[in-house]
Amino acid sequence: MLYTHSTSKMRTANILVVDDDSEFILIVSDMLKEGLPDLSIKITSASSISDAIKYIKDNEYDLFIFDYKLTDASGLGLLQIVKNQCIKTPAIIITAFGDEDTAIRAFKSGATDYIPKRKLNTNTLTKSIKSALQLNK
Repeated sequence: MLYTHSTSKMRTANILVVDDDSEFILIVSDMLKEGLPDLSIKITSASSISDAIKYIKDNEYDLFIFDYKLTDASGLGLLQIVKNQCIKTPAIIITAFGDEDTAIRAFKSGATDYIPKRKLNTNTLTKSIKSALQLNK
């Protein structure tokens, strides 16, 4: 599924969001439109690891947003697959099931940020994305 919010003011950010909750993907899309109005955003979504791997193989992304707990595996497993392929795209892990140990595992796996869903809001997400995109320059 593809969601696009375009303006011509700045560069385009091509973002892959992997979450098995389609409603959450819409929420993330809305947050990005609100929080990053000067950035042209192209969001591709995948609900499974296999779909995500296919998209990653066929496209280049500026940023990944992976849910920690997916129906067919974990976002950390997907992050490890990406890193093993020497893809250096920054990744944010978002989870409803997180704790400090999960955050530590996310960072050790190469995540640029970790956000518990209970703390997720437009400000938190946009700060994290801006920081990750700066790392990717």
